[in-house]
Amino acid sequence: MTIDEQRLKLVEKTSRARKMKEPGAAVSFALGFDDERVGTVPRTIAEADWKVLRRLHPLALERFCERVLAEIERVTHLSAQSAQSAQSAQSAQSAQSAHQRYLDIFKTIEQRDREIASIFDDPKRSNALTMLARMRSEGLLMEDEFSSLSPETRGAIQLLLGAE
Repeated sequence: MTIDEQRLKLVEKTSRARKMKEPGAAVSFALGFDDERVGTVPRTIAEADWKVLRRLHPLALERFCERVLAEIERVTHLSAQSAQSAQSAQSAQSAQSAHQRYLDIFKTIEQRDREIASIFDDPKRSNALTMLARMRSEGLLMEDEFSSLSPETRGAIQLLLGAE
């Protein structure tokens, strides 16, 4: 399974989990845990960790958006290079049409929009662990930022992500 397929699967699971009434169950369900682990994951985070999340949320969101824009730029840049080489070689068939590039970018934005919503929407204490775990799994938290969380919260995130 590719990384994009894994991300999409986690996005879909998270969306279903949001509809669940109990936050701890939603966290466990979204991250694919069985019932045995549910009891070991705290339902909320400490006030100090909540403040850290509120500070990190816009930084992680900015990092995610930068990645998406870089991805779009690669599509645009590769397409432009392809078009230039096609013009010089007089082979218009090898270059993507403007419409195809548009469709590729649109598809990327649609997919990343679902991901951004599943990671960053609705920041509240009851889903803070899920949010932090998703940020961590996407590589959106720097090591020093992750270390600024309490040991309990770091442990819960590592448990949710399957790390020992």
